[in-house]
Amino acid sequence: MEGQQQDQKHQEEVTKIDQLKEAEHVSDQSNQQNEKEIEEANYVGLSNIGATCYMNSVLQTLFMTPEFRENIYQWKYDSDDSQAEDCIPLQLQILFAKMQLRSFPYVDTKDLAKSFGWDNQDGWEQHDTQEFVRILLDAIEKSVHGSKNYNFINDIYEGTSVNYVKCMDCNYESITQENFLDLVVTVKNIYDKIYNDSLEKAVQRYIKPETLDNDNKYMCSKCNQKVKALRGTRFCKLPKILSFIMNRFTFDFSDMKRLKLDDYVSFPFVLNMNEYINGYDNIKNKLSEEVDPSYFKSDYTIKPPLNKPKVGLTTTKTAKTSSVTTQIKKKVPIKSASNQTRDFLKNLRTQKKFQTDEAAGGINSNSNQQQGIFIEFDQNSIDKQQEAELQKAIQLSLIESQINEKTGEIKENGNNQNNSSAETADTLTDSQNHLNFNPAGPSPDPTQNKKQLCGAGVAQVVSDFQNIQMQDNIIQEEEQKCNAQMAEENFNEENEGQLTPNGKSNNLSNQKGINSSNSKAPSSRVNRHLSNKKPSTGSSNSITQSNQGQQRELSTNKRDQEEKNKQDYKKILAEHLQKNTQDCNQLLEKYLKDGPLVYELYSILIHSGGAYGGHYYAYIKSFEDGGKWHSFNDTSIMEIDVNEIQERVFGGNSTNAYMLFYRQWEPPQRRKLKIDNLLIPKNVIDIIEVQKNKWIEEQNWKLEQSKMMSVKVHYILNVKVIQVKSTDTLSKVLDSVIQEFKIKEKRENIRLRRYKPNTDQMLDTFEELEHLSLDKLKINHFTNLCVEVKKDGEQFEEYDAGTTFVKMAVWKPNIISLDENFLDIIRVSTRRNATIYRLMEQLARAANIDFQKIVVIKKHENIHGINTAEVISTSQNYDSRLEDMAITEGQLLFVEEKQMQTSTNALENSEIKWQEVFESDSNKIFIKFNNPIEQQQQSSSSKTSSNIEYNHSIIIDSRQTMQQLKEKISEQLKIDPVEVIIRRGGKAGIELKEMNKTIRSMNFINNSSIYLELGKPAKEGEIRVIFYLAIKTPLNADQILHTFEEIGELPIHGNLLASEVKVVACQFLKEKKNIDLDPDFVRLREKISDNLTRIYREKKMREQQVIEKKMIAIEQIDEPIEISLKEFLIYVRIWDQQTWTLSDRFELLVSKTDSGYDLEQKIQKHNQQIPIGQMSAMKINVWNFNLSQLLNEDWYNLDSSDVSISLHPFHIMNDGNMIIIKNKTQTPRELTDEEVKQMGIIQCKQAYKKVGVKSISQQKEKALSIKVKKKESQKDGVLSCGKENNELKESMQNAAFLQNQQQIQQQNLIKEEQKCENEMKNNQKDDQIQQNDRQNNSQSN
Repeated sequence: MEGQQQDQKHQEEVTKIDQLKEAEHVSDQSNQQNEKEIEEANYVGLSNIGATCYMNSVLQTLFMTPEFRENIYQWKYDSDDSQAEDCIPLQLQILFAKMQLRSFPYVDTKDLAKSFGWDNQDGWEQHDTQEFVRILLDAIEKSVHGSKNYNFINDIYEGTSVNYVKCMDCNYESITQENFLDLVVTVKNIYDKIYNDSLEKAVQRYIKPETLDNDNKYMCSKCNQKVKALRGTRFCKLPKILSFIMNRFTFDFSDMKRLKLDDYVSFPFVLNMNEYINGYDNIKNKLSEEVDPSYFKSDYTIKPPLNKPKVGLTTTKTAKTSSVTTQIKKKVPIKSASNQTRDFLKNLRTQKKFQTDEAAGGINSNSNQQQGIFIEFDQNSIDKQQEAELQKAIQLSLIESQINEKTGEIKENGNNQNNSSAETADTLTDSQNHLNFNPAGPSPDPTQNKKQLCGAGVAQVVSDFQNIQMQDNIIQEEEQKCNAQMAEENFNEENEGQLTPNGKSNNLSNQKGINSSNSKAPSSRVNRHLSNKKPSTGSSNSITQSNQGQQRELSTNKRDQEEKNKQDYKKILAEHLQKNTQDCNQLLEKYLKDGPLVYELYSILIHSGGAYGGHYYAYIKSFEDGGKWHSFNDTSIMEIDVNEIQERVFGGNSTNAYMLFYRQWEPPQRRKLKIDNLLIPKNVIDIIEVQKNKWIEEQNWKLEQSKMMSVKVHYILNVKVIQVKSTDTLSKVLDSVIQEFKIKEKRENIRLRRYKPNTDQMLDTFEELEHLSLDKLKINHFTNLCVEVKKDGEQFEEYDAGTTFVKMAVWKPNIISLDENFLDIIRVSTRRNATIYRLMEQLARAANIDFQKIVVIKKHENIHGINTAEVISTSQNYDSRLEDMAITEGQLLFVEEKQMQTSTNALENSEIKWQEVFESDSNKIFIKFNNPIEQQQQSSSSKTSSNIEYNHSIIIDSRQTMQQLKEKISEQLKIDPVEVIIRRGGKAGIELKEMNKTIRSMNFINNSSIYLELGKPAKEGEIRVIFYLAIKTPLNADQILHTFEEIGELPIHGNLLASEVKVVACQFLKEKKNIDLDPDFVRLREKISDNLTRIYREKKMREQQVIEKKMIAIEQIDEPIEISLKEFLIYVRIWDQQTWTLSDRFELLVSKTDSGYDLEQKIQKHNQQIPIGQMSAMKINVWNFNLSQLLNEDWYNLDSSDVSISLHPFHIMNDGNMIIIKNKTQTPRELTDEEVKQMGIIQCKQAYKKVGVKSISQQKEKALSIKVKKKESQKDGVLSCGKENNELKESMQNAAFLQNQQQIQQQNLIKEEQKCENEMKNNQKDDQIQQNDRQNNSQSN
């Protein structure tokens, strides 16, 4: 015994040492991984400060342009010119230097944005990359103006083109020269039926001339007439950096919305611009411009052609490289068949392209021979796309089959523990039935050798996979995982001696999912135990050691495999890049024979999204490291496969290329490939050094703050939150705990343990691990710890992770509740893998009940909240584990002693003593209520309404009636139940009158509230309403027509007529206010806010929508008026437009079928001020009426007999509406300034215009602008995309407009004066002529 104990203790020490080494190894591995990632990073990303992905893509492109970066470094900053934080070139220098020196994990762009004059809100505005490039280059050019290399932007990016119009008669050309920084090419134009599927075709169309003919002829200055002409563009000079914008954004004028064109457009790695420099007619290899008309259908996106060769992106993908890339990217072994594999195999089986080979027998998991794949079908029955998909399916199936074979052998040796996924099993089973596996390739049947899978396609695929040994690596990982899982399961299943009913020792297996019907007798348990005998307890530590060793070996193998996969992937990228470089060099050599205008693609700006938003990122070629391509996506940078560019950015989906940057090829001796660090200005390096030191301090502070954490420490009945660091050792934390709780015991008698407060259970002891830090012990933020104290000479309790506990309640009479506060709880410890039989033994000993008589019950609660009992102490459950019976840690079990004559298996729920308690407890609810006497006293002492305090409660069976609830509450409060009104929820709640209904039927649940008030309860069928007395205001009041005085609440029966309620209401008014009214001279009206609406007719009140708490007003009238159900009472007022006054209102009865003409006739009978046929009317809202509405509202003529007043525009469907009438032949008098001030017409009019008419419009986009700031001696400038400052522009336009108007007025006055003078002169001439005529006539006579 002593020897065994020493060996066991030795094994425990070895285990703890291994745990320490493993924890230190994981920590060291994490640190090494971080250092490795930093070393391998060639570039750093840029932070996105809101929605600045467009800016980051452009900045990364400019940084990766050596000529641009070099010129930025050569510029010298002058502090006399501008402030450092406002200087755009200086901030660019700092930004580029940080990116080049890689001083930070990523570079913040806030300083550069601040130099643009942007605030925090500007960073969240979405803009276009093309727009940003142009404005940024203009801002840089303006900032560096006057320096030595101020023209470097034009030297790099500026090209020259000529726009010409050529007369086709005399060949005369009108030429206009213009400079450009980029070329905008067309993707698709629906209106002109143009689609360019490649960049070359787009450039060809860019310079293609159009014919000016018919109505669009050109006025030739040489021919001096309109002639037929050609209008086009020619390139004069192309820049070093040639950029193209794919015009993917357009506007649909039919739907008035912006669109994005996601159509397919290819572009080459090497572009030969020699083809286009001599004009359209001199293009040697013109591309066809014919387009399929279906391309221009609405919402039609052109997809990439299936069999189109890759233009410029020449790559060769083999089955080997494709498969390896797939496996390396995932970095995890395939555990189950993918949906693509499963669907593809199923599709081929359905089409009968797979033939089953009966001799092969499919996959035999018990066979030790290697299985291969051979699928037979006609070579001509599948196209290239299907061949690629089939090869992928074959590759995946081969891996899955071998995994299944290996894991199947392991699992069979491990007591048939099957942990493989159902999907994998189903897929591979189907594959067994339809595939013939053969490692050699050809079929065993000679007659089948004629058929091959696309020649030797499948054989090549299988051979490639075997060469790279991918499947062997994956199988090896699966074997290691299965071995580790088996070792862990063997370690967790302990051999625990137990007593059977026959008194024999028995060890039960720990298999899951045992069917209780297969375990009937104790003898069967003994037989199964003998067949599944496990190692003795003494070997458990060796299993633990082996398990930990396998885990370490698995972790090492996994790291090695990941490193191997990474290296393999790098080799693939290098192979693809080398092949692409060779192809590009061949094209360069070919194109340079045509001239020097040969360009290499080096940057692709990509837009992913739609017309109203999306995300920009860039693919950029690095000239510094052999032409590798990287993806620059804000802070994320990764090397990409050059062969995947075509699939990702050519289009056909919402992710496509938007801007392309080409660099002109130069000889190696003239080519800039790398910018040396020595070119970075010294002042910039000094600034970065200061910022880096500050950043390091901030990071250290953040690191220290991240280490700060809080732990909850429980000691006796006290709980305190203690601030610690994750790097603190457990020993240091213990010292803090001792000091915080002021514990006086010896330190060696105190230790900390992990604690579970909801079950009051102490867990891990951390024995001999006190020197480790909290993070290594996995003690996280707000972890619960407890203090354990022992006495001198005692030993600390050993913690066994395999133990758990349950709570037991033993039956006793008069149990009133299942709340644990009302039960005597006994805590029983047991093993986690214990059987029900073992648990029954422990419960029987704890409860002092004979094993043969104990009944163990587990309570269940269904979805309806009803508790039911399940007897688990049956012989069928003896072999079941705790987890099989869903018994969790801290589970409350109910125990009672059964009668001897009743067997446990035949025990019914009605014979269980606990069942009655379960049923009663499931029906009990907790209800809160207030004290009405205290509430009344509190309300009378305080003028303001006080809060309701539900400080009383009752627990009652929900099957009892509401009357019983009321009586028990009244008994508790010692008040008469007849004088209590019960409302649901609160003071404004509905009164509960149906006292014979059960509490449950009234939908009361736990923690429901009941409001009690003193008063006479309403009877069933009665409705409690609130009565008011309506007092008329003067008839000339504009807004408030009545004031109200509350009378009080009164229950009325819902079946009473309105005339009967009038009598009751007048009596109630007499009783409460001592006001005596005749019921015949009042009418009852519905009160809404401060207005009267519905008049209650002579019918039952319940039928007129009278509900609880309805407000009813008593209105006194001069004489009784009978109002039918089809009539409405409205108010009418006449507007005198000369005096700006309204007449006194008068009542008018109208029908909903009345027309405007009928309304005009009725108004004429009451008021003859306006003749018939001259009335206009409008409906107003009384509560917000103002005289200004008379100017802004629409008036409607009443002389129409077609439209009912219940329809638009009046909508008179209820009582109490107000109509204003005016004479439509008159116009309102113009108000004086004093009247305007008194009535507030103008102010109200302006306010009404602001809020009266609302239009829905999209939020205006803020224009992109960059402000170039100078010192006070120089002027600032704002650069925007064709837009000046809005306020300045508006003021200038207004001034110019006023000046222009004044000039026009002066000119008109002069013209009128001249016209008058001319007329006077003409009249004088006419008079003179007439006098002469008269004189001549008199002389002749």
